[in-house]
Amino acid sequence: MVEKMQEKIDMKTMIHSIIGVAIMLGISNMTPIEPVTTIGMHVGGIFLGLIYLWTTVGIFWPTLLGIVLLGLTDGIGMDTMFTAFSAYIALLILFCMFFCGAVADSGLTQYIAHWFLSRKFINGHPIVFNIMIMTAIYVVSGVIDALAAALVVWPIMYATLEKVGYTKDEKYPRVLTVCSFIALSLGICLLPIWGAMAAMVEVFENASGMHVSYLSYILLNTIVGFVIIVVMSFMIKYVFHCDLTKMENITIEDICSEKLPPMSKTQIVYAIATVIFFLVAILPSVLPQEWPAVIWLNKLTLIGFLMLALCVLSFLKLDGNQVFDLEKVSRNNVSFEMLFLVVLTLYLSGTLLSEETGIKTLLINIVTPLFAHTGSVVFMIVIIFIGLLLTNYGTNLVIGMVLLQVVAAIAPTIGLNPLPIGMVVLMAMYAAFLSPAASPYAPLLHTKTDYTSAKEIYQYGVILLLTCGVIFLVVGVPVAYILF
Repeated sequence: MVEKMQEKIDMKTMIHSIIGVAIMLGISNMTPIEPVTTIGMHVGGIFLGLIYLWTTVGIFWPTLLGIVLLGLTDGIGMDTMFTAFSAYIALLILFCMFFCGAVADSGLTQYIAHWFLSRKFINGHPIVFNIMIMTAIYVVSGVIDALAAALVVWPIMYATLEKVGYTKDEKYPRVLTVCSFIALSLGICLLPIWGAMAAMVEVFENASGMHVSYLSYILLNTIVGFVIIVVMSFMIKYVFHCDLTKMENITIEDICSEKLPPMSKTQIVYAIATVIFFLVAILPSVLPQEWPAVIWLNKLTLIGFLMLALCVLSFLKLDGNQVFDLEKVSRNNVSFEMLFLVVLTLYLSGTLLSEETGIKTLLINIVTPLFAHTGSVVFMIVIIFIGLLLTNYGTNLVIGMVLLQVVAAIAPTIGLNPLPIGMVVLMAMYAAFLSPAASPYAPLLHTKTDYTSAKEIYQYGVILLLTCGVIFLVVGVPVAYILF
């Protein structure tokens, strides 16, 4: 029975693979459709085939195939594709994997989570408990790692609910599980300096020619993220009608019953290094550019800082151990699949809508008339809600890359500043949880079968997703226009 099922799955994968490769090769060899050029047909065909394969088959081998086929395209060449691996953002993501992985392995996440959940104003306030649980998982996900956030915050949350008398089958723990995962997902895009976030920011900058201020983006995400968390906390009681009476006498002793030991020397070192890293990332964008320190930091770059930091951490030995162990960190935290995907999408973002492909002209000719009479508000509504729909069933980096380029190309033609809209769309890409394929972390929610089910994820998730869309429009867009 298992063998037959495996054969069925393998056959399904084989069919999808054949279709995806056929799309790549078929469109690439078609006669160009004006105003698309020959190279535009090649790049566009490979890109459409990749989207299909990434959605139906997987990431790794389609990405490698895409790199090879682009390298074989006239006017591009394999040397160009090899050079793409040395792109600034690709290297930044690699060294961020090293650094953030080491911080997560150090156990620092537990102390961050406990700080948020040990505030005395939580006592006797169930809705405040909801807010702080979601804020803790949001911050840990954004500052350290999404997986670490789930592994640290969820056990504390479930232990607290069990202690005050809730069972796994009651509505409140199950709704809170979905809400907290949404907070985790939105936290992933809190900082635009690592992972897929850094790649998507680079995609938008390449497509629009505009610079994204890290500080402005972090402020936008923090404001909108906190509004969503607060709204979801109230929805748990007043929309989903969860019984919170058992939480009315909640105390921080119930939440943090086990005191953590004092931070180790290694954890203190990583806490200091993390703070310095954030300062190095943000300060050059807000301080006067003529200051010698700012000039030096800009010359050093974030990659240079991370290299220096890892040099120091590798040199240091505390309690008989190296503070940074490259082999250990690489084994647990470096995703080469993600790195290859970023390299390819960054190259495609700079090539797909370039003048030599003609695809941008075709896109403008098709899309602009649709919004010429309906106005910019309709465009914002359509692009945000289409993004929310697509990102829940496809790879958010890929969907984000497409939509950000659409915003960069179309927004100016209908009188909109693409930068604020693009940043809100970028955030919307991370409200991804309805299907296991929505993001690399979505399986965390879908395999949490003791506290939720696929039916409940849709039952509560669709309402929460629509709420997020409204908040992105009503709060996110105005705030983005102020900040950018």
